[in-house]
Amino acid sequence: MFTGLTPAEIEGLVTFASVRRYKARTVIMEKGDSATAVYIILDGHVRIFSQGDEDKEVTLNEMGVGQYFGELALITDEPRCASAVTTRDARLLMVPKPQFKEFIETTPGAALRMIHYLANKVRELTQDVERLALQDPRGAETLRGQVTGRFAAFDGQLAEHAPEQRVALVDQRQRPED
Repeated sequence: MFTGLTPAEIEGLVTFASVRRYKARTVIMEKGDSATAVYIILDGHVRIFSQGDEDKEVTLNEMGVGQYFGELALITDEPRCASAVTTRDARLLMVPKPQFKEFIETTPGAALRMIHYLANKVRELTQDVERLALQDPRGAETLRGQVTGRFAAFDGQLAEHAPEQRVALVDQRQRPED
């Protein structure tokens, strides 16, 4: 979104921005927070994640220098849909919401690049959902391996404790399909 900007456009964007320094493992924003700014990574790395019940976390993205985050909530005026934490010391350019919105409204090239970026993200997410819904063969193979491993462990336990039942299970497994 920020590539190809003229010096005047960059100056207009950063006039109201501020550089913030964060230590590693510092939470920058949390899911549910109101949106106040977009962040551009000048140095360091940031992990975007979501946390569910029982403190389960899923990493949504790992980001580095030149990348930005926090734009979705600014565009939709909805609360943050994910959290962000630094994974190492970082310097971020923080652009407040009013200046970011003005920048998007007055810089059509940047707005088009953002639309392109977001459209690609929608495409990637659609492919991820499709792969999960259709059981990607790699995922199915992994699942098949886990089931086979568990069955082999169960089969071994059964052989130790009930040899006559194991024979019946082996016979059922080896039958050709009708």
